Amino acid sequence: MIDDDEKRFTVEILKKWKRSAERIAEREIGDTRRSLLPALLIDHGTYITRPEFEHGMEGILKAFFDDCGALAAWGQKRYNATILLAYELTLNAFQHGSVDQVKITTKQGCLHIFHAGEKFGPEDLLQVDGQGGQAALRAFKDQCSGSLELIYRADGDSNEWAIIDFSRELNHRHPCGVRLGRNFDAAESMSRVRGCEEVHIYLEDRGIFSFSHAAALAKKLVKLLPERAYVLHGVDQNVHLRSFIASHLPNVKFFDSTISS
Repeated sequence: MIDDDEKRFTVEILKKWKRSAERIAEREIGDTRRSLLPALLIDHGTYITRPEFEHGMEGILKAFFDDCGALAAWGQKRYNATILLAYELTLNAFQHGSVDQVKITTKQGCLHIFHAGEKFGPEDLLQVDGQGGQAALRAFKDQCSGSLELIYRADGDSNEWAIIDFSRELNHRHPCGVRLGRNFDAAESMSRVRGCEEVHIYLEDRGIFSFSHAAALAKKLVKLLPERAYVLHGVDQNVHLRSFIASHLPNVKFFDSTISS
């Protein structure tokens, strides 16, 4: 297969496979007593053009998922849910976004789908007449909740979907994530979340996150990132504390990792 398809199986991707296999082997040899974490996605990228879409893009998408190591990284259940969702997102980009091409990449353990065209986000996907995209999105949320998360960002005619792996401590790097310091100052530019309807907030560990801290955080978020939905990471599961936060930030959710393969 490799000798017959030099366009797909480049020297670069073969070297990445080799490095990934070596890392897995080194972990296994180094400590066989511990269960191994799945492999990370390999950094990879491809384009799907309109002619390729019109003639059937399934083979291109399947090859990309296989080549970046999605099955080894996510396991069968999450692999299936994610590739089905990626197919529907790409399909809708061509059908509803009227795009000429879609770019799909994996970088630092996360998958990204880019296309230029009309804004077409999660709410649009749930409201269109077709049912494929809706069903794929709901199935993804049901099968991957707590481990993989779908993020959407629009900026002008630029659309980006990202599937973030929360099991790898990569989460704050995603397109709609912001890490806040002890005084709830943004440790990174707010420009990275421009166009994000839902923003993930990562809080620095302070030992005790009090009700007073929660009130200060809510005030800061309304000032820095108004009119957003918020997902808070690192907040204690105390029901009263979370209810207090929700009274100050009605459009808030809390993320508790429940990793499973």
